[in-house]
Amino acid sequence: MNKSALHPLCGFTIIRTLIAIKNLDIVQPLSSGFTIIELLVVMVITSLLFGVGITNFNEYNRRQTVAQAAETIKNNLRLAQSKAQSGEKDCSVGVCDGDGNGKCLTTSKTLNGWNVDLPSKTVYGVCQDKTFGSSSFSLPAGITLTAAPATTVIFFPLSSAATATTICVSKYTYFYKLSVTALGEIKDGGFVANITDCQN
Repeated sequence: MNKSALHPLCGFTIIRTLIAIKNLDIVQPLSSGFTIIELLVVMVITSLLFGVGITNFNEYNRRQTVAQAAETIKNNLRLAQSKAQSGEKDCSVGVCDGDGNGKCLTTSKTLNGWNVDLPSKTVYGVCQDKTFGSSSFSLPAGITLTAAPATTVIFFPLSSAATATTICVSKYTYFYKLSVTALGEIKDGGFVANITDCQN
């Protein structure tokens, strides 16, 4: 009797417990954190964004390397141009010749001009057969210079005239165009698409 009387009570208790557990599952989520799939998605997106950022940063640095090299060349062209326009020369004995104290005379050698030798990256003046005032400049490693028709740009004295040439500064897949006209104008063509555009 006692046994059979306990059965309904036990069954009711079990059912009530199951309902309570079920209700608990409905009200409270199984986990308050992220699922593995959500974490993987976040990681993939983060990796993609990081990769794109690194690539863009590297490309920016490469482009800047070429631009800085072009700026260095342009500055040295302007330096030679300025010295030529002012007629600057070394009147020391054995160079352009002068009075023995470095002062130029009417008999001093004629200033031919100031040169920028692109292959050797040097700037120097020329008095007939003598060179003077040589200075050099450096470019970032791996920079390629091509110049045509002349690889040495000459700025003639006391005028704006110069040897006309086109200079291409390149590295990686970037090409930067500079040019000097026969009138001595230094033109900055900026970045161009390829070597052909750079040389034209």
